[in-house]
Amino acid sequence: MICCTQCDRQFSLLSYKLDDEVNRRSLTNVPQKEWKYFSIAVNLHLFLASLLFISGCVCFCISLQFSTMFDTVNCSDGVNIFPPMLNMMGAFTGLFTLRTLHLKWPAFVHLISCVIIFPLNIITAIDLIANSFHWGNYWSRYPEVSPVAEATEWASSFLWMDVAIGIVALINDVLCGFIIFVYFKFWYSVRSNNP
Repeated sequence: MICCTQCDRQFSLLSYKLDDEVNRRSLTNVPQKEWKYFSIAVNLHLFLASLLFISGCVCFCISLQFSTMFDTVNCSDGVNIFPPMLNMMGAFTGLFTLRTLHLKWPAFVHLISCVIIFPLNIITAIDLIANSFHWGNYWSRYPEVSPVAEATEWASSFLWMDVAIGIVALINDVLCGFIIFVYFKFWYSVRSNNP
């Protein structure tokens, strides 16, 4: 019982410190030029995160239907659906952050979500590019004159689907990196004068 009380006390102390730190900071410190780029990046992040999630779901559905002639299903490991879904949720918090500058916590939640999303986008892109090499290898082994011409066409399609989704994930990661940079330069390092 004493251990639980001590943990509760430590957690409460940590919560108060975090609340104090978050309430001292504000996105109103961002200069106008950087704010314009920041708001464009946040809106573009929402668009690309939605595109990434939708294309990941479409890739899985199409691949499930047309991978019957292969021993693997393209986009079946969940990396093209789960991280993009988290990415989209983080992008929505960014949109909320842009609209509620008087609130302090949405910016913190958006920063944390971008920090979590950043490595997940890299993992998604690496996985999709690695899958594209698998489909490229399959495509190169079976020329168009073989009896499985339909299989080579789908292998080619899967290759380009994986490359396209991987490129979108990398562009999304660059946007997340820029958003994190703006947060650390203007939100984290500069304290607001607001009480």
